[in-house]
Amino acid sequence: MSRIDALGIGGASFPANSRYAGIAVKTITITVAGAGEEVSYLARRFVPSPNAYASLGGHQVTDYDRTDLVATARLGDPMLAWRLQDANGAMHPRELMRDVGRLLVVPLPAGVPAPPLAGEEG
Repeated sequence: MSRIDALGIGGASFPANSRYAGIAVKTITITVAGAGEEVSYLARRFVPSPNAYASLGGHQVTDYDRTDLVATARLGDPMLAWRLQDANGAMHPRELMRDVGRLLVVPLPAGVPAPPLAGEEG
């Protein structure tokens, strides 16, 4: 049994706040010594360009920041820390918090346009 099957994910969708929401669960049959076993796996997730995200604001990194705490404070959900990584071009959470004083983009969901500024016609 694959790890995905063991987790009960095979065929199920991920919650909307997951980086894997909308990613297909695929299966492959592996044959060993004439016996076949179906194994589930996730299709590859392509990380969107940071340009795909409109900014909801910024966050200046401090000494004791963590991506989950910033996501909770700025996005209302610690599970959205992956969005901070994607929008700031980081593959690992520690990359975001390494440089104290760095200004992070706090993103809207990919593809959601920024709201118009006050005084702009929409």
